Amino acid sequence: MKVVAIIPVREFRDTKFRLRGLLDESERASLTRSLLYHTLANLESSNVEATIIVASERRQVSRLAKKFSKALVINERTHHGGVNKAMEDGIAYVRKNLTKMSSIMLIPSDLPLLSSPAINIAISKLKSNDLVLAPSIKRDGTNLILFKMPEGKIPLHYDDNSYKQHLAEARKLKIRHMTYQPYVFLLDVDSPGDFRKLMKELKVRSFQELTRKLSAVESE
Repeated sequence: MKVVAIIPVREFRDTKFRLRGLLDESERASLTRSLLYHTLANLESSNVEATIIVASERRQVSRLAKKFSKALVINERTHHGGVNKAMEDGIAYVRKNLTKMSSIMLIPSDLPLLSSPAINIAISKLKSNDLVLAPSIKRDGTNLILFKMPEGKIPLHYDDNSYKQHLAEARKLKIRHMTYQPYVFLLDVDSPGDFRKLMKELKVRSFQELTRKLSAVESE
């Protein structure tokens, strides 16, 4: 089974605004970069065949992506058009240029506990399903949409109580689907509470230690 991952990425300095009370602009940019590195490194060592990064600022992301042989950066067609459009841009690119890929994984760049074994387990779920969903920890967002093409494709509803809507789309279209929710897919970093939880999970005491640990990447 050939799987390609798609990740949307905005300019590093233009992210994580809800952490402004904890981190300044430079620190937020550094956190976003470290999280993306962590995600790309685990995708690189997983069974994913390729990773497409849909970027608002291609040159900035390309400097990081060149460290990974599976990663390719493309520009989003609508600048700051939102997650749904960025993901659809990635899907359109795959359909046009990577026709041998049988399945697509839509994933954010800010899953700090993500591991390559968890990615591989998710992929294995496609043996008996056409669509695999993972919610965010609050079950209002979607941290994984993994589907066979074309039978598992659903309309996208990111940033709009998306997990509930994606689940409803799967049921309405009568797609064989399942929810996959190991903790490594549930925890993202959007709020101060998420950030503090992450510091505790990784047993780090400083921001510098956190970014070093994310960039080191342990996929066991």
